[in-house]
Amino acid sequence: MQSNVLLLDVSPIVWRAAMGAADEPNPEQAFERMLIRIMDEHPSRRVVAALDCKGPTWRHLAYPPYKGGRPEVPDVVKNVKKYHQNIILGRLGISWYHYPLAEADDILASFAAQTIDAIMVTPDKDMYPCLGINGCRIYDDSQKAWWSEDHCMEKHGVRPDQMPDYLALAGDRVDNIPGVSKVGPKKAAALLKKYDSIEGIYRTLAADDGEELGRLRERFGPIEFEVRLYKQLTSLCFDLPI
Repeated sequence: MQSNVLLLDVSPIVWRAAMGAADEPNPEQAFERMLIRIMDEHPSRRVVAALDCKGPTWRHLAYPPYKGGRPEVPDVVKNVKKYHQNIILGRLGISWYHYPLAEADDILASFAAQTIDAIMVTPDKDMYPCLGINGCRIYDDSQKAWWSEDHCMEKHGVRPDQMPDYLALAGDRVDNIPGVSKVGPKKAAALLKKYDSIEGIYRTLAADDGEELGRLRERFGPIEFEVRLYKQLTSLCFDLPI
């Protein structure tokens, strides 16, 4: 297994750099400067950039409304991605990966699971389950903050490994995942504190048909397929070949 790898979630870096330099004649230079700064701040033996695939992902195939309703990507971001992104990554010696049907999240998670002591640079809450895997650390460059289990508990009320269940229950507007009706973030965290996971909820319902679980059964029983699908969408793939 590899060690000391810097994992870059490229899309947020492109957005921040390009939008911050939208009025400059060469916004791609801001992207390159940001990459250089991040690499200088986190020295590593190897730097890996994760890119989304072109076209639909396996999540779109499983749930066509996935990520629907997002606003149009600004031209300055499109141009940096289309004409400059991969050239700059190559020039800086950064290995970049994309796989058919896979998102950058899945690539980052697979590297975290198959390397040792990786540092991941991302602001994406979906990546919380990678925290601590083989010593993986996560840094949010936009907030200049290292993530921790305490940080996750304080902000969301759940453990990092419970984030897929939390998003499946509460919903995720960014990815157009509706979640369970009338279950917001606080209720989702309370359910996971009591039952630990979506699987725990359904195990409890299957094992106990008592009246005290009537409300839970009424809410979750008819939508089991949808709830399990939402968790599938919010869960990361850890076994891509890298």
